[in-house]
Amino acid sequence: MRNREELVTEANELIEVISTYKVLKLEQILKSIRNKEHNVKRSIVRLLQHQDRIYIFDDICSSEEKWTKNFDKGIIKAFWILLDFWDEIIFNSTATYPAKIDFITQEDSFDIIVAEKGQEKMLNVFYSKVRDATIKHLVAVEDEEQMMKLTFEGISAFCVVSNDGNVSYYRNEG
Repeated sequence: MRNREELVTEANELIEVISTYKVLKLEQILKSIRNKEHNVKRSIVRLLQHQDRIYIFDDICSSEEKWTKNFDKGIIKAFWILLDFWDEIIFNSTATYPAKIDFITQEDSFDIIVAEKGQEKMLNVFYSKVRDATIKHLVAVEDEEQMMKLTFEGISAFCVVSNDGNVSYYRNEG
């Protein structure tokens, strides 16, 4: 039997996540609930949905009933990457453009950049001018060709995110 206080804490953490990122995949929301059985996660989501604190539309979860105005494919892609670090994170938030998400672990500070095709030159120029050597960049790309075009300093890894949320990581060895 779950402690009621524990469930309230988990529900509040879930509200904080969806309030921060506005629109995510339902599967992402469920994965953000730490170390719980699937049925407990679903119960927390259903409770918040019945209280009109979150809204579910097929596979989308939103902090607002009119979710389409906040729908950002880049945030959803970046959040899949964030979930790979979820148990190590001590702080996370939306980031300032061109990054999508900032997060901090015990050891490092990261941002997650979603590099749309055709933005490579702009990102190279931006990050050559604005450089914080303490932040490691995780850059979501579509393919290897795009990796070769992104040459700014501080890239910790390139990430390819599949439609089902699996993330493959590639390091630039040059």
